[in-house]
Amino acid sequence: MRYFTNFLLAAMLTSAASAQFGYGPSEPGQVVSMDQGGNMNSQPQNYNQYGTANYNGYGGGPGVAPIAPQPTLGTTSGLGRGGSMLTYGLLEGFYRYTTFETEGLDGAHGVGISLSAELFRPFYVRGGFDWGTGNGSALGKGQSYDFNTISIGGGAYFAVSDKFHLFAEVGGMYTNLNATKSSLNFSDGAVYITPGLRFAATESLELDLSVTATSADEYDSRVVDLSGYYKLFSSMDVGLGTGFGNETRSFFAGVRFRW
Repeated sequence: MRYFTNFLLAAMLTSAASAQFGYGPSEPGQVVSMDQGGNMNSQPQNYNQYGTANYNGYGGGPGVAPIAPQPTLGTTSGLGRGGSMLTYGLLEGFYRYTTFETEGLDGAHGVGISLSAELFRPFYVRGGFDWGTGNGSALGKGQSYDFNTISIGGGAYFAVSDKFHLFAEVGGMYTNLNATKSSLNFSDGAVYITPGLRFAATESLELDLSVTATSADEYDSRVVDLSGYYKLFSSMDVGLGTGFGNETRSFFAGVRFRW
């Protein structure tokens, strides 16, 4: 009888605690509570809010946008494409051999230098100097002559494509031949205009063609130049070329630096 009385008292205390704090019997997966009117409400337990790991910060899991690829060298950064051969910042040094239509003058062996710089697209400036020396039967035994040309001008180019450029250049030039025989001496200042094209046949080979017309009286009034350059290093080329004028023929070989 005493045990029954204790059990009944414990049940009554449990019922009172349930009414006071809102807890009640529940089924697995449910939370049961009582409102102020003594009615019991049950709701399913959402275990996901406690057990779902968020891996989004680490780039994984469904519904997570893929991480955008970062630029790599040689793509959007532009640092790995390598220098184009069709630039207008150029420094060139060369050996030139020049022959003359004038009888009695042997060919002149000489050197030259040419420098061009791009001001702003598509304009550039260029200057050049050639010097050569030779001899011949018209000068007498042991006599020689000096031949030099100075030019300065500016031009503009039009990039038809990455591999094909058209250009036009205008400027002034001064040519002088100084020989021990005064009848062979001449000095001639002239204005020139040079249209031409540059073609990057491959990533390492450039082919050029130009025609120069001048107002010269004693020297070439027109010259057709053909040349080719091969990329030896990233900013250095070797070149060969020839020029056909109405008074001279020339051949050159040299090196060119680009920037």
